Amino acid sequence: MPVTPPRRAIWLGKMKVYEQFFANLDESRRTATQEELEKCEASIGRTLPLDLKRFLASFGWGEGFASNSEDAEYLVVFSPTEISKGQPKELPKHLVVVGSNGGGEWIVANDDAGYGLLPAISDYQSDYQHVASSLEDFLISSMRGQWFRD
Repeated sequence: MPVTPPRRAIWLGKMKVYEQFFANLDESRRTATQEELEKCEASIGRTLPLDLKRFLASFGWGEGFASNSEDAEYLVVFSPTEISKGQPKELPKHLVVVGSNGGGEWIVANDDAGYGLLPAISDYQSDYQHVASSLEDFLISSMRGQWFRD
């Protein structure tokens, strides 16, 4: 099924956040095709979160600091091919690796909770750190350097 954007008002708000985010990433990115997304899902044996599919189809992938703020987090947003190849066998089925922070932690989509971080070397169960309930909120937290709020 083709990836379609949500209602116009909601999508315009999300696009503003996504555009701010991608203004700081490398210029080598390109957007995902429907075929690439379908191949990725077939390869990992599950459906990617809808907000992630819309993001990859509309904006693509890349890496860099999430904003110009000195507190911004560094992100690597994986391509569908990288997502397909980057899933550890021991990873619980409700998690999918969709990127990294460039420093030994994966960005994961969690069917039960949204998006968070997981150390690349971990037991994959107790080490998950929830960051946000949506991709948009994850990126906002990344731009503000607020992954771990006290």
